[in-house]
Amino acid sequence: MGIYKAFRGKGGGSWLANLLVTEAKSRGDAILFLEVIAQNLPAIHVYEKLGFVQIRRLVGFKVEQPAVSSQPNDDYPLLESCKVEDIVSLIKNEGIETLPWQIDEVTLPRTGSFAFRRDDAFVAISDPTSPSNVIIINSVIVKKDERGKGKGRSILETLFRAYPGKTWKVPARFPEEVAGFFEKLGFQREAISQYQMQFLLR
Repeated sequence: MGIYKAFRGKGGGSWLANLLVTEAKSRGDAILFLEVIAQNLPAIHVYEKLGFVQIRRLVGFKVEQPAVSSQPNDDYPLLESCKVEDIVSLIKNEGIETLPWQIDEVTLPRTGSFAFRRDDAFVAISDPTSPSNVIIINSVIVKKDERGKGKGRSILETLFRAYPGKTWKVPARFPEEVAGFFEKLGFQREAISQYQMQFLLR
């Protein structure tokens, strides 16, 4: 939501947020979630005053033309196309609870993502064949029993080899607690981040 600049500081944000909470309660909803730019202190103040609490920071990254070896250095299967629904199923069954709505199992299929897998690692990205030099990474997930074995890193490095010369961008919607491996791949953290907040209605 947003407030026209001329009306900010006059209680409009609090009024609208209160209205949304009241409507949610009347529907019998249990929790409200929102994402807010971490640098937007006035908006955060409105939400905290209402009763929202921060549950995590969401971060973004970017890397231009990442350097990788010309050949994969392991022997498990190479990159193959798959269905976004395969990733959605994995998110539902083995993903982080309360993912931000922009990358949850409901929204991801609507992003027009191209899905790939390599062994037990899956990734959803924007169209890598488009004229744009920028490829957006919408989701990266590894099967739970295979995490911590470098498979997330491997699938991204394989993508870098498949689509060289591109800029790779991770929007500020990845939970900070699982996004550290991007930095190990040479990604730089973006200045803008978000807070994911929740309001318990019951």
